[in-house]
Amino acid sequence: MPLVWSACRADIVTFLSLRSFSSSSYHLYKHISWSRGTMIGSSPRERRRTGAAAGALMALLFLSMPPLAAQDGIVSTPCDSIGTFFEEDPEQNCCVNVRLRNSMSEYWVAIRLRIISGGNVFGAFETRDGWTADVSTPATEALVYRVDGVIPVCTDSSHFSLCFDGPQPVEALVEIEWIGKDEVYCRDTIPWTCEQVFDPCDDPLCRTDTLDIRTGLNASPGGFDPHWVLIAVPDSSSDSTVPRAPCVIDNNVGWYPFDSSSAAEWISANPQAAWTANNPDQPYVFRYCFCVCRSDTVLLDMRFWVDNKAIAWLDGMKLSETNEHSTANFREGTGVTHRFPVSGGSNHCLTFEVYNITGVAMGLMVEGSITGSNPLNPSFIRHECCQPPDTVLSVRDARTPADPPGFRILGYYPDPMRHHGTVELLLERAMPVRVDVYSLSGRLLATLADAAFEAGTHAVGISTAGYPSGVYLLRLSSGNRATVRTFRVVK
Repeated sequence: MPLVWSACRADIVTFLSLRSFSSSSYHLYKHISWSRGTMIGSSPRERRRTGAAAGALMALLFLSMPPLAAQDGIVSTPCDSIGTFFEEDPEQNCCVNVRLRNSMSEYWVAIRLRIISGGNVFGAFETRDGWTADVSTPATEALVYRVDGVIPVCTDSSHFSLCFDGPQPVEALVEIEWIGKDEVYCRDTIPWTCEQVFDPCDDPLCRTDTLDIRTGLNASPGGFDPHWVLIAVPDSSSDSTVPRAPCVIDNNVGWYPFDSSSAAEWISANPQAAWTANNPDQPYVFRYCFCVCRSDTVLLDMRFWVDNKAIAWLDGMKLSETNEHSTANFREGTGVTHRFPVSGGSNHCLTFEVYNITGVAMGLMVEGSITGSNPLNPSFIRHECCQPPDTVLSVRDARTPADPPGFRILGYYPDPMRHHGTVELLLERAMPVRVDVYSLSGRLLATLADAAFEAGTHAVGISTAGYPSGVYLLRLSSGNRATVRTFRVVK
């Protein structure tokens, strides 16, 4: 939003002028503390420029001063009483437009923001329209001022924007002080919630030129698959909860590899290979989705085993269909090689419809990869950073068409988590529920809740302070119902 300069008065103040600093002003300023820290850039790609001499002098002054304490003569009134307003800008995500109407007929010196709820810090600041910010270390305080050292003196409005972006969103109570020439003219405390902006294509750790599409990757029998998702089940299924993470299972006696030496694992909708009924009419549907950063022509090279029939699809195009009566389906397997174009910013899904036509054993195993053309310029987003439709990897309020209407994990936030977060649940009726955290290998790490809940939406806290960076599983269960979503921790 552009800065609107008023024509009501011509006089301005420059911070380079020694006349700006009266003894009473200095008495206030010397109680404003900032630890010398990094000047945070306006974006991940650009460091903030503070070349103007006035801005540099202003920064040095404020960075060298001790904490603000209550002083005699400092006026502290609600900010809206003198015409200052905050306007959220959801289109910009994490940005707040600030409108100033200085009805005190004095110029503004600076704006001080301080997070007063424990455990929260500001992300990287982005200021606009000639304003800049110095941020303390740790980032619990920020001083916002004009980089050229001048602020208009009049009673009309001026506008600028503050954006909070970075590794941790702001979700806290923030104390705001509008600092005048000799006084703190007003002080407010407001709730400030800011979702994180995260572009994995800008993060080298999130990009890769090869996607490992093995089922059961980094998981063991008894655990859950972190990458593949069960998105549909037959109407006759005893557990209709989808989407959910497939179970990683032990090999049936007749399945490849016969010595359990494969790098992949078999997966199924149930935690064991043996089934009590067949499903000849409606399939169990397993899906692996991936995200693309740049346009490329990529290669899918895979082999799959199934008991006892599968149809493989890529974005609605049939790749392969096995014979339902062949033991080769789960012994020798079926190979697929397919080269196809992808566009930057697109999502794609590899889908298997799995049928159990005869016998009581059912499962699927996939080995293979999807590879781009240039390892020096990776085409894909790693699965941990990718959030395409119909996956269990979720952000707050994520929805998929297959979500059961009244028993689900709505999502979690912040994403990714660092030290603590919140998990949101939706329950169609009052019921006893349990919320657990698992590692990808299926090891129980924590129980977040184990109690009776009323119908409606509920928030459950989670502490991830002791978890290393990685992907974990959230499991919501009640009786024979369960649903699973993955979540990320980044330290």
